[in-house]
Amino acid sequence: MDMRKHLPNSRWITNADLERRGGEYNGTIRSVTAKMLRNTYTKENQVQPVIRFEDDYELVPNKTMRTELIEHFGWESDLWALTRKRGNLDGPPQ
Repeated sequence: MDMRKHLPNSRWITNADLERRGGEYNGTIRSVTAKMLRNTYTKENQVQPVIRFEDDYELVPNKTMRTELIEHFGWESDLWALTRKRGNLDGPPQ
């Protein structure tokens, strides 16, 4: 059996991923969508924005990241596609 078929089709960017990458991730935004996700703190399902990058990594931006993204690219996330983004452990994407 080809086990690749049973791997998740997306990968989430986590702090552990950033640490393995030397504290930084560089990517180009493919899309921003709303997904129903389980909040690990409240244990409730909530609709959250999910940024998908060209390499299929996904990121749920926190409030600080959302504010920074809006300041840099505007409030309409449909216009963020094909924008290069760098994230690091020290703060929001730049």
